[in-house]
Amino acid sequence: MIFPIILGILKIIGITLLCILGLALLLILIVLFVPIRYKVTADVNINDGQKDYNINAGFSWLLCLVRGKYEYPSEEGFVVKVGPFTIYGNEKKDKEPAKEKKKKSKNSKETPRQIAEEKYDEESVKISIKEKDTDVVFENDDMSSNKEYDVLEDMLQEDEEKKANSKPLKEKILYTWQKICDKINKIRQKIQDVIKNIKKYSSIIKSEEFQSAFGLCKESIVKFFIMIKPRKVRINGTVGLKNPEQTGYMCAVVGMVSPFFKNGIQITPDFEQFIIDGKVLIKGRIFLFVLLIIGIKAFFDKNIRKVIEMFRKEEL
Repeated sequence: MIFPIILGILKIIGITLLCILGLALLLILIVLFVPIRYKVTADVNINDGQKDYNINAGFSWLLCLVRGKYEYPSEEGFVVKVGPFTIYGNEKKDKEPAKEKKKKSKNSKETPRQIAEEKYDEESVKISIKEKDTDVVFENDDMSSNKEYDVLEDMLQEDEEKKANSKPLKEKILYTWQKICDKINKIRQKIQDVIKNIKKYSSIIKSEEFQSAFGLCKESIVKFFIMIKPRKVRINGTVGLKNPEQTGYMCAVVGMVSPFFKNGIQITPDFEQFIIDGKVLIKGRIFLFVLLIIGIKAFFDKNIRKVIEMFRKEEL
């Protein structure tokens, strides 16, 4: 009787573990193979007399369960939400009056030295300094704080030291020449250090390990940019830059780039005036499993590890 009960308990535990593993595997597959979709829209109208533009950027994942947005010009900034909950960023809040903000910032950030400087500049403190002695007399009833009194005394002593340390013209010229020579020596030392580093790392760059690691990195970067490349690009408008030459260069660049986006860029040049008027729509998606594959290849590549070790040895 006991043996069948134990088997039944083990069966239930096994089924429970399999369900948990299945859910975990399903979640991993969802994270890796459900794409993160992004979208950018812009409406721009910049002319000689007016500037009007509105830019919206956002992303969504899992049927908009996770989403984020950024609007410009807007006071919200970048906001990320999971369902109805905001996990990053702030919603719009009522602004405090500018005067109250200034008062708060002054009360919270002013130091005794700043307060003393304000009183020293604004309240016409009467100060009498003797020629030989450094006795200071303050005839202001508001200067009751010892800290402010000490700060003002330090300021006056600094002024006196500056006056006492005023040097003749010859000494100033020699001092300036010495500073120039010191700067030249520092620049020379930096150049020598750069030359030494170039000699150190040139052998690493010429090695076979570095060349193969560089090829793998270049291939990974190309795959990454192909993956994040927008699937839909629509740019329509009129553009005229400051002079016809710049407008012509812009047309040449647009002509070279447009075929990569299925001729989705349609721009009419204006050679007579400065104007940027048009609408932009960019859509795309990112698959995390591609990033995972790129990272795994880079992590387990022996040549990359060897190159990192070689750089570490040179630094030591």
